[in-house]
Amino acid sequence: MSDEPVELARTPRERWRARLPLIIILVLTLAGIGAVFYGIGHQNTLEPLDRSSQDRLNAACTSVVTRLRALPRITSQSTITERAGRVDIENTIFETIVRTAESLHPPNHDGAVALRGWTADWKALLVARTRFATELRSPSTAKPQLLLPLGTAGAPITERMTEYARTHSLLQCETDNLQAEIVDGDRLYPTNLQNG
Repeated sequence: MSDEPVELARTPRERWRARLPLIIILVLTLAGIGAVFYGIGHQNTLEPLDRSSQDRLNAACTSVVTRLRALPRITSQSTITERAGRVDIENTIFETIVRTAESLHPPNHDGAVALRGWTADWKALLVARTRFATELRSPSTAKPQLLLPLGTAGAPITERMTEYARTHSLLQCETDNLQAEIVDGDRLYPTNLQNG
C-alpha cells in the first residue's frame, strides 16, 4: 500500500453541492452589507417631508445663509447699537425660514406635525434672540446672555432643531450652519454645504 493520499474523484455536480453552503453564506453576507449601505444612503424618518417641501426649505435656508454672509462683521470694536442691530437684522432674515415653513403643507400627517414643531422652535429661538438684543441695549443689564429655551429632554431646542434638519436632509438649515445661537461676536458661516 502506498502512503500517497487517495484522491476521491468527484463529479462536477458533487463539487458544486459541496460549495453550496459557502455560496449561500457569501450571498447572504453581501446582501446584508448591501442593506446596511442602502440604509445609510437612504435614511428614512417616521416624520417624512415631501420632496417639494424639502426643496423649498433648502432654498430658503440657502438664501438666508447668503444674506447673513453679506452682513457687516461684528468685532470687538462694534458698538452696543451695532451688536444689537445685527441681532435684529438676523432675526428678520431668519423669519424667512419661519414664513417658508409655515407656507408648507406636507401630505404626511406626522411630517406636517413635525414641521410645525420645528417652526415653533424657530419662533421660540427668535423670541430669545430678541430678548437678548433688548437686554443688550438696556443699561440696567450688566452682561446679557442668550437664554435658549429648553426642550422636553432638558437640552436646548437648537439641538432638536438641528436633529430635525439632519434627519430631513436640510443641511443649510442646521442652527450651527446658520450661526443662530451666536448673538455676539463674529459669525463663522460654513461654505460649500451640500444637502444629502
